[in-house]
Amino acid sequence: MRFRWARCGRAWRRLLQGPLNAPAPSHPGAHPGAYPGALRAFVQAGLPPLSRPAAALPALAVDLETTGLDPRRHRIVSVGWVALDTDVHLATARHHVLREAQGGGEAVHGILHDARSDGDSLGQVLAAFLKAARGRVLVAHHLPMETGFLEAAIRATWGIELPLVGVDTLALERRIERGAPGHGTREDTPGAFRLPSVRARYGLPDYPLHDALSDAMAAGELFM
Repeated sequence: MRFRWARCGRAWRRLLQGPLNAPAPSHPGAHPGAYPGALRAFVQAGLPPLSRPAAALPALAVDLETTGLDPRRHRIVSVGWVALDTDVHLATARHHVLREAQGGGEAVHGILHDARSDGDSLGQVLAAFLKAARGRVLVAHHLPMETGFLEAAIRATWGIELPLVGVDTLALERRIERGAPGHGTREDTPGAFRLPSVRARYGLPDYPLHDALSDAMAAGELFM
């Protein structure tokens, strides 16, 4: 994690020294001629110091619903997030459905095409997300899925590489399992590391699945 943290910090500093000082390329959903202030402010804020205990880090729990699993071929359908500061801040909870001309994945995420046709643009949602995430560490259950799609969306919208870093509650639970007596028992159990199963082991209530905001809140509570 320290390596990823340092690599991310170096990449952000390079952005401040170069690309973010130039006009933004023209991409659908981008602010014409300039990068949005939320992107600049996010990079300028930097990362919280890794020396702080994980539970003391200002964080943003995030979850995405997508049309598939591959950021190169599939699209974000909705994004949910909530801030964490020793507790889940319900007042900061947000859920955005993206405007989308095409369908796909309804059986998984349950968001009908009519709702998606009236949603927000990708650029608007990314700007709102970066504003909420400024100075915070991301938290998600299977973080590489969320960061992979978010990084791809930022690349497609503004033409820059913005690596994201955070805490993966799925990886944390696997690490705890590896150090527990009888290691390997759960590794062989289908669904043992899905978010509802992990929450149940810690006595946390169940949430409806395949809703970006409820999954973000569920991961945030698990992390706390």
